[in-house]
Amino acid sequence: MRLGRLLKRFVTAFVVGGTALATVLATSPAQAASGDSNAATPVLYVHGYDPTGLGTDCGMWSNMTSFLTGHGFTGPQVTLKYYYDDSHCGVDLNGYGQQSAYFSGGLVNGEDSTGTDIKHIAYQFAWYVYDTYTSKGQNVGVVAHSMGGLVARYALYRVAAQDAAFPPALAISNVVTFGTPHNGADAAALCTTATIECGEMTAGSAFLADLNANGQNPQGQGGTDWTIMGSDYDSVVSDNSATSMTADHKVRYASSDAIDHTSYYNKTQTTLDAALSASDYGSAFTSTASGEWPVLRAQKALSGSAY
Repeated sequence: MRLGRLLKRFVTAFVVGGTALATVLATSPAQAASGDSNAATPVLYVHGYDPTGLGTDCGMWSNMTSFLTGHGFTGPQVTLKYYYDDSHCGVDLNGYGQQSAYFSGGLVNGEDSTGTDIKHIAYQFAWYVYDTYTSKGQNVGVVAHSMGGLVARYALYRVAAQDAAFPPALAISNVVTFGTPHNGADAAALCTTATIECGEMTAGSAFLADLNANGQNPQGQGGTDWTIMGSDYDSVVSDNSATSMTADHKVRYASSDAIDHTSYYNKTQTTLDAALSASDYGSAFTSTASGEWPVLRAQKALSGSAY
């Protein structure tokens, strides 16, 4: 049996007993997280900021979900809603945690909007993952676009910090982020109107300063393997910002690949001809003209077969 699975059972036993050991392990570097994932592991999709005010259509993920199914994924693939006007999503995060708790506000029709703090959405996300999966002994993988990566990152950070408002543990073995502003976005390109979420995603914000000082590589129960991707063609989030957190795997796509901010999850080519530079486990970035396109690279990361 893999060391990661043994550690996970050991930590779970202590979480039930109420000790702090789970948090100690949760904040340690990921060693066997990717080995705890397989084709049956649930994959959760977290969309990003809505600049239109019309909500996000979770159908955006359809090319990627079809790709994973076609490549042997048998577990649930769950698209998540948090904005009140999101459509075609599988699960509504507004039903988890308490809507009146933890940086709440900005509600429309009783649900989150662009006026809701990212920290509150992360709180809801954490309780969904815990109630549905972690508390039942199931780990998950996460794919997040843009602001969605900050939702997942903040949730793992606060659980590792033993924030009393958050669940005691999150079993998230792999996180893949596409164009997430880990160190800020071009607010003018991202936001047509000023919102709390845009403010938090602006470089130098108090929100990002906290994450970058205290949540550089947040770990879940049993370890979390992060794969973060950016593109030089992305005019909203620079490739430097998208790969600025301390992650085990970083990918920067060249401008010639023409991956803009909303293209990552639609780049399903299996040909090995993407121009990119990559860094694994803190190594220097190495360039290649025969790299994997974003969805294929994400598929391998989620299944634990890439590294």
